[in-house]
Amino acid sequence: MALEFENTLGYIAPSSGSAPKPYMWGTFVAITFRFGHFELRTAQRALIADGKLLHLGGRAFDILLALVERRDRVVEFDELLDVVWPGLAVEQNNLSVQISSLRKLLGPTAITTVRGKGYRFTAPTQEITSLEASRAPVPLRVPAWQPGGAMLVIQPVYRGSIATQTNGATLDQFLGDLAAEAPGTFRWRIVDRRSDELSVAFERASDASRSALNALRRFMRARRGPRPEAFLRIGIAAADDQASFPDGNSDAALLARALSETSGPNEITVTADSVAEFVVGVDGDVEDLGDLSLVSGMVRAYRLRPATVLDLSASRLELGPDGLRPSIAVLPFDSLVTADPDDMLGEALADGVITCLSGCAELRVISGLSSRRLKRCGLTADNTAVCLASAFLLTGSYRLVAGRISLNVQVQDAHRGTVIHSMHLDAGLQEAFDPIDPLGDRIGREVVQTLFSYALEQSKTRTLLELENYSLLMAAIGLMHRAAPKEFERARAMLDHLATRDGCSGIASAWLAKWHVLRVVQGWSFDASEDSQLALDHVGRSLEEDSRDALALSIGGLVYAYLRKDLSTAGQLYEAAIDANPSEPLAWLFTATRHAYLGEGPQAEAAGEQALRLSPIDPLKYFFDSLAATAALANFNWERSIALSERSIKANRTHASTWRTLAFALVRLNRIDEARVAVQRLLAIEPGFTASRFKERFPGRDGPMAQPWANALMVAGLPA
Repeated sequence: MALEFENTLGYIAPSSGSAPKPYMWGTFVAITFRFGHFELRTAQRALIADGKLLHLGGRAFDILLALVERRDRVVEFDELLDVVWPGLAVEQNNLSVQISSLRKLLGPTAITTVRGKGYRFTAPTQEITSLEASRAPVPLRVPAWQPGGAMLVIQPVYRGSIATQTNGATLDQFLGDLAAEAPGTFRWRIVDRRSDELSVAFERASDASRSALNALRRFMRARRGPRPEAFLRIGIAAADDQASFPDGNSDAALLARALSETSGPNEITVTADSVAEFVVGVDGDVEDLGDLSLVSGMVRAYRLRPATVLDLSASRLELGPDGLRPSIAVLPFDSLVTADPDDMLGEALADGVITCLSGCAELRVISGLSSRRLKRCGLTADNTAVCLASAFLLTGSYRLVAGRISLNVQVQDAHRGTVIHSMHLDAGLQEAFDPIDPLGDRIGREVVQTLFSYALEQSKTRTLLELENYSLLMAAIGLMHRAAPKEFERARAMLDHLATRDGCSGIASAWLAKWHVLRVVQGWSFDASEDSQLALDHVGRSLEEDSRDALALSIGGLVYAYLRKDLSTAGQLYEAAIDANPSEPLAWLFTATRHAYLGEGPQAEAAGEQALRLSPIDPLKYFFDSLAATAALANFNWERSIALSERSIKANRTHASTWRTLAFALVRLNRIDEARVAVQRLLAIEPGFTASRFKERFPGRDGPMAQPWANALMVAGLPA
């Protein structure tokens, strides 16, 4: 189970020195609202379902709490907006997006829309109020992975006469194979041994099945031939209780013996609990036998055989260059102190990285459920990447000492088998799960930058024909946003080539349209009118592939805003993009700048912040920060504009418009000397730039912001 972490969840290491377990702390229940299997806890600002802490964004939590507290009536749209976005003029579609997300989580009937008026929370709700608070650690209920012990019974079957010596040799061989599979990993012991039967108890039911299959593979390879002298019949039954190592007289032992008698040669028959953690095709082939009638009664059973399809050592699955988003798998991090496979800390650290990477639209992140299951199969990292068809693999190991985590992380190109980046991080245990800047986010941001940098490096040393689709796209996007003409032209060649590949023309055309916009904005165009028309042609080609493609609609709006100075048509395209995909960050980002050009400050800043939330680790973060700074500028939020501008400049010092925005905000705060420095940096990037040229290029040149912004730039020293 993947756990999402809020500010109420962390890890506390028990004094015994054993593996840390998840705990919740803080002021607990002040008011708890229960509806169905959900609990909304106000003191913790947490939503919990069946003991699992669910991830809920701050705005979504505020909306849900407001609706639950006012569940006796309809909450009007304006009232809800005032509660959640106090003091800001926010468009109603922001509310619709959050309500849609809540319905996906809670069910479609929990929140009812009253047409033209507002929303009402309709799920039956129980309110529990407590005046007591506690800061004592309380264990978070996490479903245990291991279902309990299991008994394995092996019966040799012979084609000819049965000899005691042969019996013993056969069983000895199987035990040797069992021990050789994973020394120290599977905990088992011999319970009973006779001339024609062997009983082995396992601490875990899933380990019993997996290790038995591995040993059976070895046994079959050693006795391969036209008429093998012996076969094995194996039965495995999970114990009903949680006690480890069931004994020979237990119900599990009797059931395992009965199941072995139903097995065919070199087959394993198991109870349902024994295949709960199985990965079909990796661990083995599984056949559902339904309910078997045994002496003890009806038992649901499955038949296991060694996998016949997947041979990881002999062949690698083609990871494929066809995807436009590279896939990455994050494996649970290994403890360098404990070998406990139930250690939750390594999984929690990996889940934090997965959560962060999932916020990057340019990546396809493999589910943590899949990577954890394969890790528990005992596969190597390389083979895990093959099974998951993952282009990149992130692995890590950590050491927990005196409440601090020392973590080493590696990013691997799974297709080429090379490490492309490694990092070392050190953090306190509570700091690692800090809700503001958790360790997983820091790792995720560095990984995204690594993958884009890697794509750029690959584009320098390999021909276009050799590059994967995702490498072409990622490298082109990176190069086209650099202030270097040669790299800019290289980006166009890469996109042109990508457009010729099957299934890639739509997205390549969308980015080619933006390429022409940037060509004009950078001042590199020989004919702005021609670039404008070419950009629109590319948008049209992209929309032919998908008329509701949010990226193409967003860039189409950008063309009309920046090149045609038609903010009305741009607005229509941005609205269409958001309608098609409310989570398209560029649609919100470009909408923010349109509001800014029109002098609609509150709407501009709200849309800009939404874009930042939707793209928290975008590889072009500087671009998002720069345009969001413009939006904050229009809302007279000078400090926020400066902070975003400085963050953008830290990532990319050659983006001219960021220096313009920074200079204007500094002038408004009467920090004239700093504003003059910003203008000088601007002129170093664009020599000959003037206030007149700014107004000529400015998409809102006929609006209320053009002249005030031009005047501020002249105060900072920009020539008229």
